[in-house]
Amino acid sequence: MIALLLAACHSGGGDDGTSPTDADTGTPGTTATASWADVAPIIESRCAPCHVDNATPFGEFFFDGPEDVVGVPDPQTGLAYVEPGDPDRSYVWLKLMDRQTEVGGDGIRMPGPSGLPQGELDTIEAWILAGAPFGGTTTAGDGWCDPVADPCTSGCAAGPASVTHAAWHDRLTTSPDIAWDAVPGATRYEIALGSAPGTDDVACWTDVGGATAHTFLAILASDAQTVYASVRAFQGDGSVSAAVSSDGWTVDILPPEVPTALDDARASVDGTVTWDHPRTDVGSGFASFEVAVGTSPYGDDATPWTAVGTALDTVLTDPLGQGGWYWVSVRATDMAGNHGQPATSAGFITCPDEYVFVPGDEDLGSTPFCLARYEMRVVGLQDGNVGFDPTYVAESRATGTPWAGVDKSQARVACDAIGFDYQLVTNLQWQAVARSIERNPANWSGGAVGAGTLPRGHCDEDPLAALPSNGNPCVGTNNPACTDPGSADWSQKRTHELDNGELIWDLAGNLREQVDGSPGGPSGLWMSYDAAAFTTDLGWEDQRLAFAPAGPYTEAQGVGRLYGGSGNLTRGGSFDPDGSGSGGSRHDLDVGVFAAHNNTWNTGSTEGFRCVFVPM
Repeated sequence: MIALLLAACHSGGGDDGTSPTDADTGTPGTTATASWADVAPIIESRCAPCHVDNATPFGEFFFDGPEDVVGVPDPQTGLAYVEPGDPDRSYVWLKLMDRQTEVGGDGIRMPGPSGLPQGELDTIEAWILAGAPFGGTTTAGDGWCDPVADPCTSGCAAGPASVTHAAWHDRLTTSPDIAWDAVPGATRYEIALGSAPGTDDVACWTDVGGATAHTFLAILASDAQTVYASVRAFQGDGSVSAAVSSDGWTVDILPPEVPTALDDARASVDGTVTWDHPRTDVGSGFASFEVAVGTSPYGDDATPWTAVGTALDTVLTDPLGQGGWYWVSVRATDMAGNHGQPATSAGFITCPDEYVFVPGDEDLGSTPFCLARYEMRVVGLQDGNVGFDPTYVAESRATGTPWAGVDKSQARVACDAIGFDYQLVTNLQWQAVARSIERNPANWSGGAVGAGTLPRGHCDEDPLAALPSNGNPCVGTNNPACTDPGSADWSQKRTHELDNGELIWDLAGNLREQVDGSPGGPSGLWMSYDAAAFTTDLGWEDQRLAFAPAGPYTEAQGVGRLYGGSGNLTRGGSFDPDGSGSGGSRHDLDVGVFAAHNNTWNTGSTEGFRCVFVPM
């Protein structure tokens, strides 16, 4: 079924103030004659982009040229799209006149709802009545080109030295820009297009006056066809040169493939975006990539489409507004100028100062967000062990000790008070950060994921206090070699690196942190992250996803341990962990980025919080 019924696709459909001459049938009367050369510009302007020069036209109905419609049956009605000499048996004409239901068709008038101006309808009707001619030679009466004098073959006037244009072109119905060298004394030029040098079966010989450049806006070509431009120069005495032809261009309307694996995880960090693509193209050949950035998927309102070369990555350089959502789109182009369909990224956030971007985790089902780089501090206070006061304002900063003595409800209030887009970190978001840390080899003492241990942060009670975070990762811990993977001090390193390169402080150690959205943990006291911890209760698979590392790691690899139950949840562990043996505790081995305590009601000096930012 042809879907000439999608009115929104069409560029045309105007009302020039005239009305049909036959009020009863809506069929205009005309005595004029017309050729395809008269009809082609109407098709170009009114039927594109839905049916002309489109790799996937609406309704699978192509109208790139007369050969697609003249004598070609419509599969729904059995009528020819264009029946030479008979408009009333031509389905395209009936659609233009909103009479398609008379013959068993459907849909609405084309190019609806107002249809074509009367003058254009007259031209199309005249062409059909004339037999819908579209021949390809210069023979008199073929309906395509008017007969012309044979080109000069001997004793000819001088012709252009050369005729030039692009080697490839991405349109079936227009030509590239064609130029030629001026000929001394020439008063005018004629140009034609053909499937061979000197012929005019693609576009008739056209008088362009004294111009030395021309672009045809209505031609009839096909994909992969080579078209030659030929030019003749006329002198004032009437002499004419032999036709001088170009090397020809080849039509290519098939775009390159869509890029895949578009990754914007580092876009908020250092602007890096990567993707995959074979860098091949059927036809003219792969040319380059173009990148755009928008405030919605596939948008280009933040950074317009920009060529970035042939590499499978780029670095965004245009400044983007802080604290907003952005999506990167990438498309491939070919040598003919075709743009492939774009791929768009998962989306990233340009985070506020001292917040880090965390991409979504497909395995967990988390979406992107910005997390405070540091445990929250009180604006204007260097000592954060002050409990809750509704006049205090929370901020992510390195200096001073973190805000301690705040319960979960108070932490929610403190984060919400920063602004509409801020909230207390949820357990799902914490888990996404911990899994990101687990995936990054830079966090493992052995230099590979699962090799050696992850740092547990400040958790050895030396000193027995929360620490500020300004300085190197060992600051205040009395473990000066904590950045050396081969040192025993490594376990007290206070920073971790996400797999997108973002650096975060004290996700393990310093303070236990209040989190929202706990699903509840397995019943029991302190337990290791092994199979036994997750096989005693219904729903253990969800609990493993909510708390455990992706790999088979336990406290021996520095990931921390789990305290079961369904009470108030904190994550990460503190500078003063439970004493060994208390509820099954193993003291500082309980601490790690995956540490979870489901029954923490303490609001003292060991409990803090961290906020997230997600633009709404």
